[in-house]
Amino acid sequence: MTAATEDLHLRSPSRLSAMAGAARRSIVRLSGFVRHHPGVAIALVILAILVLAALFAPQIAPHAPMQSYYDAVRQAPSWRFPFGTDELGRDVFSRVIYGAQISLRVGATTTALSLGVGTLLALLATLGPRPLGHAIMRVMDVLLAFPGILLALAVVAVLGRGIDNVLIAIAVSLVPGYVRTVRSMILGVSSNEYVAAARILGGSRIYIAVRHILPNILGGVVVLGTLGIALVTLEVAALSYVGLGARPPEPEWGAMLTVAREYLDSAWWMAVFPGLAITLTVLSINAVGDWLRDVVDPRSRR
Repeated sequence: MTAATEDLHLRSPSRLSAMAGAARRSIVRLSGFVRHHPGVAIALVILAILVLAALFAPQIAPHAPMQSYYDAVRQAPSWRFPFGTDELGRDVFSRVIYGAQISLRVGATTTALSLGVGTLLALLATLGPRPLGHAIMRVMDVLLAFPGILLALAVVAVLGRGIDNVLIAIAVSLVPGYVRTVRSMILGVSSNEYVAAARILGGSRIYIAVRHILPNILGGVVVLGTLGIALVTLEVAALSYVGLGARPPEPEWGAMLTVAREYLDSAWWMAVFPGLAITLTVLSINAVGDWLRDVVDPRSRR
């Protein structure tokens, strides 16, 4: 046995014991988190299931979302169709799974777009020239005078129906609120002494924004984004429900509810399962967002 092999043989048990100790510590931390935050743990499990369903919908769904079984029209939940079938004999379970793709994609894309634009406008309004800042905030005040859903409806009326236009409409409706909220974060960070010291030392506005302001508001922005996904999911479903979003036969949860309302007395499962998907998604994202807010700002805990 060579010296290197002997050394490896002697050190292997210690490495295995270290790995086992790390695994035990991880399990203890995980069990402690579940014990202290059971609601958040459940919400994270639900969101993980939704994300996996969206990513692997073709592998998970037992049927194609558009495939009709004319021998099983409006069939109640069964082993063959766990969530029943709709008015055309399509599997509701498969359509709910594919609907997760649309809802999560639109929710994440819309929130990222609106939050990115809102953060940029907030930086310009706070650190840019004063006339530009006044102009940005007055425009935001005008847009805030309209409820978000009404503003989204107005944008959809101009752009036309369709899920992509709904994405743009909801993003426009969310930007004013994000500008005001992020601007208040920036003003809070700008009052700190290290920002004043950076100005005195000749730091440019771009340097101060990138080096001192953005890193200190990142946690709050992440919380805003998390809660924004829940709001977007609800608004997309609402716009689709009134016929301005996704159009049937597209497997979107709000569009599925639009069709299901005609069959509430004879096929309750057509409305219950898409509605339950919307409810669980929104509640889970809100629970995770509230927990992140407590982590970022412990003073917000009740």
